[in-house]
Amino acid sequence: MASMDVDADVPQTSAAYGEHGTHIEGIIDALPYIDKHYDNTMRLSIEKLIQDEMRTFEQPNYLHDRPEPDLSFGGSAFLQNEYQRICQRVQLDALDMTRYKLEGPPAQKKNDLQAWRDALQHAQVQFENENMRMINLELLSKFGANAWRNYNNFIDNTNKSLAANLKAAEEDINNVNRKRMAAQMEAGSELESLQQKWEELIEKNLALEQACMALERDVKRRRVMVDYRKRQTAEASAAAAAAAAPMAEFS
Repeated sequence: MASMDVDADVPQTSAAYGEHGTHIEGIIDALPYIDKHYDNTMRLSIEKLIQDEMRTFEQPNYLHDRPEPDLSFGGSAFLQNEYQRICQRVQLDALDMTRYKLEGPPAQKKNDLQAWRDALQHAQVQFENENMRMINLELLSKFGANAWRNYNNFIDNTNKSLAANLKAAEEDINNVNRKRMAAQMEAGSELESLQQKWEELIEKNLALEQACMALERDVKRRRVMVDYRKRQTAEASAAAAAAAAPMAEFS
């Protein structure tokens, strides 16, 4: 059975939910450190029973006391439309790559001044975009190494902090398990002694019950013999009285 990490000084209780989500408290009597009579077949059977029972549980609503989320997104029409698209499981349109192409007006608009102005504006946007990329590359070559070094130091310090927290948590778990094991091992000998006494008392009770049944049979047998002898005595007395009656008349 699965072990549960609880302090040995605190009563071991389990919490579960009933058929209608009601909270149930129960006493846990599992002692995995000293219970040795569970084989693999029994363990699998117990796990199956637990899984079957858990399927009947009604999932509790953990958010029943929380307010409904605000889905107005601050009045943003774009976010609202995206939310509706996700709810309707509509596929997101692919990125429009034509904006990155530097092309002139189409053939039918070669003499359109506005089309040339739009193409020129698009070319200027692309130029500024490439210029910004150059600036970013220069900044990266100048400050990128130190930025990555600082970021790596931050990641390393975070990793060390989390590792220390994990080690402390594992040590706490081990301490609880050691306390639990010591408490169970200490109680194990007493439980074994009590179980042995209980078995001895059961055997004595069975022997006493068998002796009582034997005495009851003997008493019943003796009562039958007494009744039989009483009947024989009564019949002999009656026969003797019947035989004495004629002799009394002749005398």
